[in-house]
Amino acid sequence: FDPERRLTALGRELARLPVHPRIGAMLLEAKQLDLLPLGCEIAALLEERDSFRGFDGADLRERILRMRSNPGAFRNQLVIKKQLLSLMGGRDGRCEVDETGILVASAFPDWIGKARGRHGRAYLLSGGAGAQLADGDDLCANEFLAVARLSGSSGRDPVIRLAVPVELDVLLERFGDRIESVDSVEFDPEKERAYAYRETRLGALTLASTMQGEPPEYLLARSVLYAAVKRNMELPPPEAKAARQLFDRVAFARGQEPKRYPNWNFHFEDQVAPYLERVHSFADLRKLDWLSLLRNLLGFELLRELDSAYPEMFTTPAGAKHRI
Repeated sequence: FDPERRLTALGRELARLPVHPRIGAMLLEAKQLDLLPLGCEIAALLEERDSFRGFDGADLRERILRMRSNPGAFRNQLVIKKQLLSLMGGRDGRCEVDETGILVASAFPDWIGKARGRHGRAYLLSGGAGAQLADGDDLCANEFLAVARLSGSSGRDPVIRLAVPVELDVLLERFGDRIESVDSVEFDPEKERAYAYRETRLGALTLASTMQGEPPEYLLARSVLYAAVKRNMELPPPEAKAARQLFDRVAFARGQEPKRYPNWNFHFEDQVAPYLERVHSFADLRKLDWLSLLRNLLGFELLRELDSAYPEMFTTPAGAKHRI
């Protein structure tokens, strides 16, 4: 539909096809790619529920090849294929089954899956859900799958009943309008360091990731600060004694005048992150000039008031100074 809720040209084309809109979208894509016979084969198999009895594994290509080699066992499916070809104004022909992936992905773009681990059964789908192959399925050797059918569950995630491999370069080429570049920051707990990446994403999937040469300093610093808080590290660190004393003085002053002084005990990391440069690691945090940072956060006027009302030192009548 268009913004005025009128049926678009694409909508009218889909409406005349006697299949689910997802399958209809796949058929239109197949026609555009000159793969209409293959698209009609896929549609016939998906529309006819009895197409998958007696098969082990989830590879849709095996069903297509079996239908081609044993047409007598797939009479209903072949009738559907012929009807769809006629309705689409196409001619029959033989297409490579390796082209199946992009057609299935065009029908189910939210079911494009990426393996969560090398040669594992678990996949993350582009729509954000999880799914997994049955134990022993050969498809687990593929990083990306175009999933056509899910059912039941194995633990938390549904089982992939039908799928076909799809290549990364095909996804990048055919789904350009859905792909976006996103800046991401990750903290490595072993190296105690944050790294910035630019990720190419298709929905919930990260298709590619490259380290940024000029990372966003604020995001890196915030990642390091959040990791420090998670580890219960004291900020400012104890070795920054003068900064700790200023921090404590501000906390005391706020106790007396809560509307006048900032609350550094509440999300302190968010308050300081925008002012940090080149803080990429815990080591950088420890080397930071915390005293200058806190003084700048307070500002000249408030710092002068603090020194006047809540001084660090007390001077006796004899002129001796004592730390308060």
